[in-house]
Amino acid sequence: MLKIDNPNLKISIDYALSRLASIEGDVIVIGLSPNNDTHLFSLLQENKEINAIEYYYFDKIEGEIIASLIKEKKLLL
Repeated sequence: MLKIDNPNLKISIDYALSRLASIEGDVIVIGLSPNNDTHLFSLLQENKEINAIEYYYFDKIEGEIIASLIKEKKLLL
């Protein structure tokens, strides 16, 4: 309804993605799903300034999926 009422509004999902590309050091991830957020994990993987990723998961299979996505970083599950 908001878009119908305001046709000039633009949808943008890139606002925070540049932040992931510019962070440095170690990253702790809580609450991201490897099933819905693979684009975010790709950005973390591609960022050469990130040394390690610590991932907290709900189900063991999520940890296994993350391990398959993050290959070039130290990964703590």
